[in-house]
Amino acid sequence: MGESAEEVIGRELGRGERLLWSGRPPFGLCLRRSDWLTIPLALFITGVSVSWAAAALAGGMGIAGGLFGSIFAAGGVWMLVARFWYAPWSRRRTWYGVTPERVVVVADGVWGLRVHSIFLRLVAEVRLTEWRDGGGLIGFGAPPPYWYTGDHWSSGNYPGLVSMELGSESRQVFDLIRDAQRGASEAEPGAGRIEVLRDP
Repeated sequence: MGESAEEVIGRELGRGERLLWSGRPPFGLCLRRSDWLTIPLALFITGVSVSWAAAALAGGMGIAGGLFGSIFAAGGVWMLVARFWYAPWSRRRTWYGVTPERVVVVADGVWGLRVHSIFLRLVAEVRLTEWRDGGGLIGFGAPPPYWYTGDHWSSGNYPGLVSMELGSESRQVFDLIRDAQRGASEAEPGAGRIEVLRDP
């Protein structure tokens, strides 16, 4: 899809629904704080697993020993591929929109088109994590568990979580969503909690 965010999101709007903002995540490679742990860990796992598989095959442990090491090697390789290829590819196929009633996230992924609607009067929590480079991540719903260290709270990585990864406009979009949520809460009292995090 080479279309603008306004065109893609516009197809998902209902009759009379008004688009307040539309945009896309930043393109290219975006390394985050967690990558300082994830990338060396992936390299270590891959190296040890490949060595194990080679030693197992050479040492007479047979195919079972080699297969055991190969599974872990594949996991380490995927951790690297996800950072350097899949994440940039996925961002180029993602569009965001904000209306007075909901946030719309359209993702054209490997398994087809996914359309997420986050109704602001129902969402339990909205979070903004600001990064030092001026970008940020807006997350909806309960935060991931403590052991989940990913920076991309996408529904593909952790079921039930949807996020908007943005560039320098993240704070403005967050404020817009907060204002829309306040408007929605007037019709439905008790719309959720708002939390702002900053990357140290």
